[in-house]
Amino acid sequence: MIKDTDISLLYLTGHHGAGKSELSRYLVTKYRFGAVETGAMVRDLYGIRSSEYKNLSLGEFVVEIEAKFPGYFSIELASMVRSTVAEDGIPVIINGMRSYQYISELSERMKPHISKILWTEAPEKTLRKRYNTREGKNLSIVEFNNLMQFDIRLGISVIRDHADAVISNIGTIDAFRKRVENELCAWGLLGIR
Repeated sequence: MIKDTDISLLYLTGHHGAGKSELSRYLVTKYRFGAVETGAMVRDLYGIRSSEYKNLSLGEFVVEIEAKFPGYFSIELASMVRSTVAEDGIPVIINGMRSYQYISELSERMKPHISKILWTEAPEKTLRKRYNTREGKNLSIVEFNNLMQFDIRLGISVIRDHADAVISNIGTIDAFRKRVENELCAWGLLGIR
């Protein structure tokens, strides 16, 4: 059995539309990283308990659950990470964290071998366009700004302040991937197998 202290965690963070999910899929496919999607975890829980919280948005639901059950999400994430680790030395991506508190709690709970935060960013106009395309929505500038402001209230900007690297997702996808791969090599996350 693999111990938590042998696990390497890579937190992919950034605003909606910054390229986290695409980057996660790429790293899983090319390098066999494990991956945990926090958004999917929250949406699954919300679906199970939606009758209790039907008047809350998904983000408000997260705040409400964490207020009622402190530490809930770090416990759930730790369990998901452990079930994702297939073999020793393969990093696990945790995609979509919106709060530095959750990152801190999970890292404290697991005490992983390596724990790195990679913040991806792009210009706001690009973020909105990508988000609308991916989600099949047509949010106005005001609506998208409201979504980003909610993330800021959750503490997403604090994650950027604590990020081990900030990488802009501008230009070609290949150039973006190369910048990420260079950072992962420097951290020892691509050469540990």
